[in-house]
Amino acid sequence: MKTYKLIGIYLLGCLFAAGHAYSAEMLDKVAAVVNDEVITQSELDFLLAPVYQQYSKQYSGQDFMIKMNEIRQKLLNEMIEDKLVYQEAKRLKVPVTEEEILDRVQQFKSRFPKEEDFQALLARQGLTVTKLRERYREQIAIRKLQQYEVRSKIIVTPKDIETFYRRHSKAFTQEESVKVRTITIKKSQEKDPAQKQQADAAVKTKAEDILRKLFAGEPFESLAKEFSEDTKAGEGGALGWVRRGDLVDVVDNVIFSLKPGECSAVLETDVGYHIFKVEEKRAKKTQSFDEVRDAIHDEVFRRKSRRKFKEWMAELKKNAYISIR
Repeated sequence: MKTYKLIGIYLLGCLFAAGHAYSAEMLDKVAAVVNDEVITQSELDFLLAPVYQQYSKQYSGQDFMIKMNEIRQKLLNEMIEDKLVYQEAKRLKVPVTEEEILDRVQQFKSRFPKEEDFQALLARQGLTVTKLRERYREQIAIRKLQQYEVRSKIIVTPKDIETFYRRHSKAFTQEESVKVRTITIKKSQEKDPAQKQQADAAVKTKAEDILRKLFAGEPFESLAKEFSEDTKAGEGGALGWVRRGDLVDVVDNVIFSLKPGECSAVLETDVGYHIFKVEEKRAKKTQSFDEVRDAIHDEVFRRKSRRKFKEWMAELKKNAYISIR
């Protein structure tokens, strides 16, 4: 549910945004109005800042603008939903005890080695312990109301669990797989056919020399770190678990025929020459209903909760005044 996610982002973020968002020098733009309360642009920008840093490394140009616009709309919608939930919690007079608030404040303070570190952070953010307590009051009230309006009303029956198991049988099937390591010596990028043929022959010879070292007892992992030219070299050539069909046929057919501890011959692909070592094997297996019953219960509960939350939120929005600026 969106609001559950936001509790970890928005409400905690607001612990640090609040002092700035409402200070006299931050009479900033209004991003949205929710009944008689506002969400300021500075509050939204505070939550967008870490996303901006992340996305600026992953995207550029128009793609970056599209992604930032998408996350802005998502975060703003979640902030609106949290406003609505807290307003409803206040209307219903959802009780929050001083002990509950103190417990949350103490949990937060425990992250700091010294009291002065905690106080320094509050000062930097223009916060006080009183404001901090109010933010936790909101968070606790929201959680309690969601528990009452959503989670407490969800029932997962045995039939629900059995139906889910039948409809998602593939999800509970573990395909045949092998845990492998690899050493890759890449082919030449030479354009001239004759020169490339000669260079690739040298590459193959190098791979065969490495295979002889393996047969002589040298550790696969060490040789992979020393000679391999793929992205897994630093990890000793560890590819992890590979299912049938994950790799090209020439490799797939060989590694699934090997026993744990065995190495392949030198195999050629378009990329280069490879040696594989199989460490473990798993046979195809379908988990029994009893093995996954609890996991299915949790998943069905989550799905029903999301649907219930959407229905409840739709009612809150229908009866609210919401204006996005």
